[in-house]
Amino acid sequence: MAHTAYITHGSFEDIPMKIPQSHAEPRRTTCTYEPGKIMVTVEGVETGEIFMFPENHYPGWRVKVNGESRELLTIDGTFLGVQLGEGDHRIEFTFATSRFNVGLIVSVISLVLVILISLACGIRRR
Repeated sequence: MAHTAYITHGSFEDIPMKIPQSHAEPRRTTCTYEPGKIMVTVEGVETGEIFMFPENHYPGWRVKVNGESRELLTIDGTFLGVQLGEGDHRIEFTFATSRFNVGLIVSVISLVLVILISLACGIRRR
């Protein structure tokens, strides 16, 4: 049975790819999922395999494999993916977007201004 994955973002034309169908021995995989952070360990990977995680791709996602930054792939138009080499791997997907930080800064400045204006209006009334 063949499986086709449409990789819509990423460049890796020079590397042969495999999407595993089945394995003679079961793979050991562990996953820790928390908001903004996904950590996965996989064992027994063959060179060129693509690891896909069923989380929606959105700007701000980053991926590291064994502590080294890698290119994040978009699989089937929506899922997170990364190409792996042979062996055991620790994969870490993290989500951090500058939009959140900008929104936080704007909110804090706005709150400070509201407090200062309220204090200034209160002092003038006395």
